[in-house]
Amino acid sequence: MLALGWADDYDGGTVNMAYSATKPASYSIYTIVAFTLLALGLLRAAVLVVNEPVLGYGDQQDMHRTADCIGLQPIAEAPRVGDLFRPYSEYHTAGVKWSGCYPSSSVVFAAPVVIAFAIASIASSEPEILIPLKAFGLFNLLLFGLLAIVIAVSLRPHPIALVGHSVLFFLLIADPVATLWFNTLYTEPSALLGAYGAVGMSVVIALTGGQGRWQWWVLAASLASLGLAREQFGYLPLAQIALAPLRPEYISPINRVNAYLGVILAASQDEPATLDHLGLPSRCAAMSGASWWLRRGEKLETVCPEVLDLSPWAFARLIPTEPLTLLRAVSRVLPAAQAIVPGYLGISSEGPILTVSDLPPRAMSFVALLSSTHSMVFATIYMTLLIAFPLSLAWLLWTVKNERDLAALPTAFVLLTAVGGYTLATTAFGDGIAGAERHNWLGAMAILAAVLLLPLAVWQLSRDLLRARVALAATFGVVLLASGWLLWTRQQPLAIGVLEKVAEARAHSLEVSGWALDPWGIRRVFATVGGGPQSEGTRGIERRDLRVIYPGYPEAVGGGFQITIPSSGWRENEMLRIYVENRAGAITEVDRRMVRLRP
Repeated sequence: MLALGWADDYDGGTVNMAYSATKPASYSIYTIVAFTLLALGLLRAAVLVVNEPVLGYGDQQDMHRTADCIGLQPIAEAPRVGDLFRPYSEYHTAGVKWSGCYPSSSVVFAAPVVIAFAIASIASSEPEILIPLKAFGLFNLLLFGLLAIVIAVSLRPHPIALVGHSVLFFLLIADPVATLWFNTLYTEPSALLGAYGAVGMSVVIALTGGQGRWQWWVLAASLASLGLAREQFGYLPLAQIALAPLRPEYISPINRVNAYLGVILAASQDEPATLDHLGLPSRCAAMSGASWWLRRGEKLETVCPEVLDLSPWAFARLIPTEPLTLLRAVSRVLPAAQAIVPGYLGISSEGPILTVSDLPPRAMSFVALLSSTHSMVFATIYMTLLIAFPLSLAWLLWTVKNERDLAALPTAFVLLTAVGGYTLATTAFGDGIAGAERHNWLGAMAILAAVLLLPLAVWQLSRDLLRARVALAATFGVVLLASGWLLWTRQQPLAIGVLEKVAEARAHSLEVSGWALDPWGIRRVFATVGGGPQSEGTRGIERRDLRVIYPGYPEAVGGGFQITIPSSGWRENEMLRIYVENRAGAITEVDRRMVRLRP
């Protein structure tokens, strides 16, 4: 009979799982199942990596950050207007370009491939080195495969942990949504490898007591891979300080503007107070909700240059004074980060396969099936696990103190939830709404893994009556808090949108158009100029591009709007504001700018 716990001791003849034994034959079944799943996962990933034509996420004009560090340039024509960004199938050497180089662990993992081809080219008469993109994919696959085997072999004496690891590997790591990152020069593979290794080796150490020094070395390497993948994960201070002078100068200013003006200030219900707490002048209010790329007609250097000097931790000043502003900011970003699948990127270098949805049935993606979940369902699950984090941590500490042999599951659960929380926080307060689905990708995958572990958590916590009662009471409290947060969000300004056109139309009217989405659905869109009367907008204009980027928002495919403001309702050099009212009556300002049509 199996015990109700995810930890066990193998003594050569029995598998002791806290309070019962399993026969060697049963143990063999678990081992066979686990390694079969692992092999199928590796095979599944390998089939995608070696596919012809190349399958991988397209180059969104920023893969050069790694390529410039290792002196590579793609061999391909520039993408045509209107085309999805597709992956380039081949690269050639072009010399290191330090101006665009973004030093990261991705560069470390790509360098051996370049070196191998450079050595192989010595006997060649070709003037330049040609490297297929699949070479990087195969090397990434090799790294993931080696790490998976190391973790699996280490967990072999612990059948339930072994099977749990193999199931997560097959469903998540080997899922096409994750594997498509292998055939790229993006930072996602090194971040995923680091997170996977950190969580996996922490579980191994929790079960074995860290008796092998090599386990700590693998854990340290995994943390370095994650921490150095990108600035977002730079929670290893010494490593971040070491590489800080090498980072491109344009990265930090973009993040400051997107986070502080685009998210935090826009979430405030008292802008003067928020600006004062952040140490910004009142004139910065004119750029509330703006981003680095969409400045709403203002010159950042004139209106709010001080935002560029803010520390990445300046938002912490609002914790004691405006905690609801920060919660509102996170709650607005979270639904926008729901799309785990970057549907706006092509995945094939050529041919009819454009996006993940075009993959054949045999490459069915479990993660892609969940990507169309309603944004507030995704956000509620995410927030529930974050609310439960203190209780999960208490569970881990209690288990380590009283039943150390059962500490593997709470270790994995706590670390996965921590990755999800950390990634969400750095997305909201470090990068903003623009690209939130990409920046929070690793966190969403970690939360999904934690959700998959919930049945095992229930299993382990219900092993005795008292613990089950405590867990049930704690769960009830978490559900109450999560329900309260969910009801609170209905009355909060969570809408997102962009004003794309402002032009004078017939009879001196002002025509504005763009798109807007709200996780609770939109009742109406309206505009005012100079605080004058409201002008109602026409909604439901087809925008299929929004469905790709924000698949979980209601009516995303019809998220476009158009507003005509009569000649009596506007004047030059007055403030135009665009508002969205959701179905619960909450109103969000999604754009503000001065009307400047004439020079």
